[in-house]
Amino acid sequence: MLAVLPLIAAAAWMAAQGNPWPAAVYLAASLVAAGQQCSDKRRAREGGFRIAETALHGVELMGGWPGALLAQAVLHHKTRKWSYRIPLWGIVALHYAAWAFWLAR
Repeated sequence: MLAVLPLIAAAAWMAAQGNPWPAAVYLAASLVAAGQQCSDKRRAREGGFRIAETALHGVELMGGWPGALLAQAVLHHKTRKWSYRIPLWGIVALHYAAWAFWLAR
């Protein structure tokens, strides 16, 4: 969960500069991602139709990766599935690269 701390700092800095949108987008997308993880975990237990990993990754890419990481840690969902985790951490790296580019300009 330490991966989320620099994002929180950057979003808080931007909000203090008068631009609350990054924090709002990350929060909203994180709530959706966490909800998806909860729903997928429930469906896995009940043997129902699962949420496609591409749908999970799509919300993570839109900024929901902090919520996905939190839900993954709390629910112990998809913690051993490397075919899911590698793209998730690639999305995290992509977001960090975008923030570094944005803050460095």
